Amino acid sequence: THLYVDAGTNAGVQLRKLHEPASYPNATVQPLYRRLFGPNPECARVCTIGFEPNPHHHRWLAQIESRYRSLGAGVLIVPAAAGDAEGVLPFGVSSSNTTDDNGDWSASAFPVWRGSSHWDKVFKRKDGTHIFGLYGSLTVPMVDVAPLFKAASKAMEAIHREGVRPKLLVKMDCEGGEYKLLPHLLLAQ
Repeated sequence: THLYVDAGTNAGVQLRKLHEPASYPNATVQPLYRRLFGPNPECARVCTIGFEPNPHHHRWLAQIESRYRSLGAGVLIVPAAAGDAEGVLPFGVSSSNTTDDNGDWSASAFPVWRGSSHWDKVFKRKDGTHIFGLYGSLTVPMVDVAPLFKAASKAMEAIHREGVRPKLLVKMDCEGGEYKLLPHLLLAQ
């Protein structure tokens, strides 16, 4: 009935907040989920699609997807960047803390921040070294999400004709890619 799209799902915490609200009772997003999706948003009425290009998270996200599907939830995790075109793009990954839940804070498909004064203010130590060192750039797939939104719009129109008011919620954390993605979605209608 409803659709939640998580563009930049990272390790899937926002998906888990939706599908396991009891595990995150104090999450500030819970009132929004309840208002949009009803009192039991974790049920199969919410189709969830997550996009995550970071290969460090793919195995964990596949486990989350499998678990939720086995419980009847419509969950799809796409191991790619949500983008404005089909293709590939460079992706930098942190060389520190890559195995814990807080790792890869500096991972990004949009490395424009690196070397900027903002990057230095946030991540530079007093001795001049950076908190996160990069071990080069990977190439990750990028998926044009405009066709997804067009298909979802048609499906939601059909559901609306049946008397149900479907809701769409999109969370974007694309490390600056939003500035290309949002205009692309608007132009694609």
